[in-house]
Amino acid sequence: MNQLKILQWLGAALSVIIVVIMLANLSENDGVALQREIIYPPNLETIILINSAEYRALVLAKKEKIVNVCYELGPFTEKENIDSIERRLAKREFKIEQKTDTENEVIGYWVYLKPERSRAMGRLKVEEIKLKGLKDVVLLTRNNPRYAISLGFFKTKPFANKRLLKAQSLGLDAKMDERRKNQDYQWLLLKTVDKKDMTQHEWLNILQDYNKIELKTVNCQ
Repeated sequence: MNQLKILQWLGAALSVIIVVIMLANLSENDGVALQREIIYPPNLETIILINSAEYRALVLAKKEKIVNVCYELGPFTEKENIDSIERRLAKREFKIEQKTDTENEVIGYWVYLKPERSRAMGRLKVEEIKLKGLKDVVLLTRNNPRYAISLGFFKTKPFANKRLLKAQSLGLDAKMDERRKNQDYQWLLLKTVDKKDMTQHEWLNILQDYNKIELKTVNCQ
């Protein structure tokens, strides 16, 4: 019985000596991590040891699981805004690129009457409409369609509908069309470097200085 206890004590002592030797051959960070990794089995007769090279490979594999984070920040319509925030983020360990998206957007609604055959006929029609009590009526002499009669351009559909219904109630064959325009939007593509991201508080300090932009987490390409 005493011999068994002596053997168990010698096994434990031997394992400690080997661990100390391994720690001496590793960097400070790896040594600390190794101490966390070692699990002593309840039976000291079945201790399994790893060498320095195996442990370094284990640490590297675990580090590879921590990946960089990628974001999209925007949209921006003014160049000075995107340049300003890019300068601020360039100091924060990000890899930064820009991309542009183009969207065909509704910019307003036009209420009008179909074109007349000539300028003279168009002027007569305008006077006729004004006599019915409808104001702000314009004959288009250069724009396309030429000699059409504009009853107004509106940014929102409810106001355009109100004008349309008013004209139709006066017996006019009024129509309404959407007006569209291609709008460019700039986005910043951000990728952390060496897994260094900003805290939520740091992000808020930057984002609060810019209106109507959002920060989205995306898959890194």
